[in-house]
Amino acid sequence: MEIWKDIPGYEGRYKVSNLGRVKSLERKRKGPNGCLIRVSEKLLTAVTVSNKDGYKRQNVCLSKDGIYSTPWIHQLVLLAFIGPCPEGYECRHLNGDATKNDLGNLAYSTHKENIYDKFTHGTIANGERHGMSLLTEEEVLYVRRQLINAPRGTIARLARELGVDPSTISLIKRNLNWKHVA
Repeated sequence: MEIWKDIPGYEGRYKVSNLGRVKSLERKRKGPNGCLIRVSEKLLTAVTVSNKDGYKRQNVCLSKDGIYSTPWIHQLVLLAFIGPCPEGYECRHLNGDATKNDLGNLAYSTHKENIYDKFTHGTIANGERHGMSLLTEEEVLYVRRQLINAPRGTIARLARELGVDPSTISLIKRNLNWKHVA
């Protein structure tokens, strides 16, 4: 059963449901000529946004006193149904799908728990999927092959060849970066 609650800070203007849907409420506003216009209740369209790592989330556009904002739907659901996010916590999608914003899929948790979930669900942006990645998995495998019984100066040579800092090659050598590439 769908339950609707006011969005804190937008009482009487917008509601969010336990299923992750947002609607604007019927109200009156000033039109262009100063007359009051009745605005009908309507379901808002969620906008799916992908970050540079391919992580998808959904937001909606809300307005109040001429100021527009685009909050994430999962944050609105938790705010309305659970309350404000405790300090040091963040929103967490329990099934790993950040486009599923129903209350049963959401919780407040620590950053550490959220990152653990991302590893468990395979949604962590590591390797080539990370927006800051300078190397491909194929290049990392090449580096690993080159470093087997490598003579002195190999790290610097590989860094120049691949256009990265020598510390990047050193971190691969010590298995501190790109651990998932064997």
